Amino acid sequence: MTEVIRHDGTPGLGLPPVGLRRIHRLAVAFGDKGEVAIRSGDFDKGFVHVMSEPSFRDVLAELDTISDFVGYLAAKEDFAGRCRMICEGSESNVLGWYLTHERTFPENVDVMLFDDTIRAGLQNEQVFKRRKDAERDSYVWDRLIEGLSDPTAKSIEGPGPTLNELESALRWMALETRFHRRVLGRGVGEFLIAARARQLASRILVAPSEVIYVLVYFPSNARPEDRRAEVTGRCFIARQRLGRGEVAVGIGLSDHIQGVGSASDLVYLDFSKWSEADERAANDLKTKASFFARARTWHRHEDEFPKSAT
Repeated sequence: MTEVIRHDGTPGLGLPPVGLRRIHRLAVAFGDKGEVAIRSGDFDKGFVHVMSEPSFRDVLAELDTISDFVGYLAAKEDFAGRCRMICEGSESNVLGWYLTHERTFPENVDVMLFDDTIRAGLQNEQVFKRRKDAERDSYVWDRLIEGLSDPTAKSIEGPGPTLNELESALRWMALETRFHRRVLGRGVGEFLIAARARQLASRILVAPSEVIYVLVYFPSNARPEDRRAEVTGRCFIARQRLGRGEVAVGIGLSDHIQGVGSASDLVYLDFSKWSEADERAANDLKTKASFFARARTWHRHEDEFPKSAT
């Protein structure tokens, strides 16, 4: 199958090539009171993660982005394939070890015992509480994704982008981990404050994932065709200015008008085959449009587990 089929039989969202797909199997014992009789493992048809209901809630609470969640499942499958895992209590203790060891499991061990005190101990650690406090900024990014993917939004210029075009941009945004979203969310929040005060029109954010995000803020009366052209142009100039990056996502935002709403733009550009012609075009555009002509650069360091309260 190469695409999702809608209920009316028409083709929907395209699927990635079969060779790039990976399936994770998960069984949750709801109503089990925290005890599961069947262990996780590979039963000749692929690895199955078996979790109790409380453990499943713990995993989703700590790993609430697709990249964080799938990263844990993949790491656990790899570890279980080379080591015998003995878990006292619940899956939450395996998760606790993973989180406190830079999201890895040990190498070159034959047997690993996860005792029933790991998860409980973490809940009282101040460093974990500080991480949760710092993650409040990350939900700005979540709200931005939700706004840009609003199914009730209407195109104000022609038919609008296709489902696959929207998905390409939103997929990269959704692939950012919770930690990366914290960095990005803080940048978006700062930008919106400055933009609404008319102190800033655009900002480039380079995620730790190396995706280039270009934010542009428009007045409410900006023409749709001008908005999209500027967002696209700024993405080209951002790639040329940085000298690296295979993916750029451009996001246009605007003032909210009571009773009308606000306009937004979403642009996805694949720069994996950046050429000399692209370089020349970006330089020419930069000269004509003067985008980012007075841009300043900041480098920010962020720890996933802050050493002190922020």
